[in-house]
Amino acid sequence: MYEHFFKRIIDLVVVSCALFLIWPFLLVFAIILYFANKGEGIFFYQERPGRNEKKFRVIKFKTMTDECDEKGNLLPDADRLTKIGRFVRTTSIDELPQLFNVLKGDMALIGPRPLLVRYLPYYSQEERIRHLVRPGITGWAQVNGRNLLSWDDRLQKDIWYVKHISFVLDVKIFFMTIENIFRRKGIVVDAHQIMKNLDEERIKGGLQIHLSIPKDIPDIIRLVRDGFKENIVDKLIYSCKGIDKYIGEQLDDDLSKTKYISVRQGDKMVAFLEYRYLPASLCLNYIVIDKNFRGKGYASVILGKSLELLNSAYKELVLDVFDYNEKALNWYLKKGFVRIGETYWYEILNSVDEAEYEHVAILNKEDTFFLYNMYGFCMLELLSGNKKYLLGLLGEDWIRINSIDILQNKNVFCFLKKEFPKRRLFALLDADIDQSAITGIDYKIILKSYRMSVNLNTIR
Repeated sequence: MYEHFFKRIIDLVVVSCALFLIWPFLLVFAIILYFANKGEGIFFYQERPGRNEKKFRVIKFKTMTDECDEKGNLLPDADRLTKIGRFVRTTSIDELPQLFNVLKGDMALIGPRPLLVRYLPYYSQEERIRHLVRPGITGWAQVNGRNLLSWDDRLQKDIWYVKHISFVLDVKIFFMTIENIFRRKGIVVDAHQIMKNLDEERIKGGLQIHLSIPKDIPDIIRLVRDGFKENIVDKLIYSCKGIDKYIGEQLDDDLSKTKYISVRQGDKMVAFLEYRYLPASLCLNYIVIDKNFRGKGYASVILGKSLELLNSAYKELVLDVFDYNEKALNWYLKKGFVRIGETYWYEILNSVDEAEYEHVAILNKEDTFFLYNMYGFCMLELLSGNKKYLLGLLGEDWIRINSIDILQNKNVFCFLKKEFPKRRLFALLDADIDQSAITGIDYKIILKSYRMSVNLNTIR
């Protein structure tokens, strides 16, 4: 009740009273800063992520000039910080204009501080909890070390606050803030002197490893299409025309069970991972490393850091390795993975005879083809008799079969070949085909993959 109702009311009352009392004080500092900044502005505005990561413009008193060198580049912060600006920072007066952010509803008096937008991809899943509440002018991390804390400690304190938010805790933080201001405790004028930016700190081995963002989509598609054999790529959703739109929607959906991790070195994207949350385990669908960066020891760093970012509660990680990739297979075995199954990839070769099919229908046909037209792939649900069959339409060429039952049902098989005459069929089966179990169907094996599993506690 407090978090969702009374906290906002208290903020409005306190801020309204405070602004009524201190507006002459704010006006005086605004005038002084205007001249100290050489007429280059009073306020500093910057976009920050707020509640539910919705972006807003935070407002502070401007404490630095806009002086540049002979090449037009801004001078270092220390050279642009004015004397009055230093005083304003050390006394935290520069934060007072954020009272207007509180009035507007973008911020609260107490809460996790709003950090830079560019940090968003670098939070773990657990750390993103800090954005479930409005950011604050002061918070639990600020009264317990502020910039003297490591990033991990600071973010953990933000998480703790969100999980324990209460009126009593907010009052405690408020008075601890007042005490720290008078004692100048934990205040650092230039935080860059003692700590790196979050995105810089979380670069491992020269690699930037972070949750994927929309601008990564073209590189994700490129890596997959370049990283697998052609006879595999054309059977993946990454070969379909609408895959960019599909990935974009997954990135925008916080509840999506598919998570993408991007790995960059400088401006070049060198690897990506796609994870899927299964009911009982975490599945690594893809890990693709640029061919020019393979064999350099990056795989362990990439895998370990990506799991830190997801911070899942799963105990088991599963993945598939193609049989032709012996180096990868041996690498996973050395890491403690064990084989728990196999998947056989078959291409169905023969055409169907002229036999007619009976009572086969596409369920949810309108929705099915709406999705296909949007993404270039979709699931196809068929009803034959009293039994349902689930298949996949991929691009313009393929139908994917996941069960041998379809090959054993001549009725469904005839339906597919006649309703989709230009499409070829391929099957992903968890066992080798028993020729005696099917009749009149020719096929060839394309390749085989091994399902691997490991206890996550052994590789975290």
